[in-house]
Amino acid sequence: MSRTHAPLYVVAHDLCRWLHGRQAPGDALRRARELALTLVGEVALALTFPKRRPDHLIAADETVVRLRCTLRVARDAGDLPANATRYAIAELDRIGRMLGGWQRSLLVPTGKRGRSEDQV
Repeated sequence: MSRTHAPLYVVAHDLCRWLHGRQAPGDALRRARELALTLVGEVALALTFPKRRPDHLIAADETVVRLRCTLRVARDAGDLPANATRYAIAELDRIGRMLGGWQRSLLVPTGKRGRSEDQV
């Protein structure tokens, strides 16, 4: 497991644990819990299997988008209070930034500080 990117796992795990601690019923919140577990799994796989890392990072990024949408539906359905939704969305933004940074680090060779040709 890559210790450099392990904080991403910790943040994703904490969000998953927080969502599973919510006792409100509702299909949208249940789906959000499932997506949070998927997110933790994809991050763990990215940390564990370097050869398949880009695929797992893309899957984790896609899961963040799905989870963000599902949390908004849960809020609108009354399954999740607005303040709880704001907290979860802020954590997802943080996770998204960490995922993006990790993905960029895989594209740019070590030691280069400029943009790669793919990013222009």
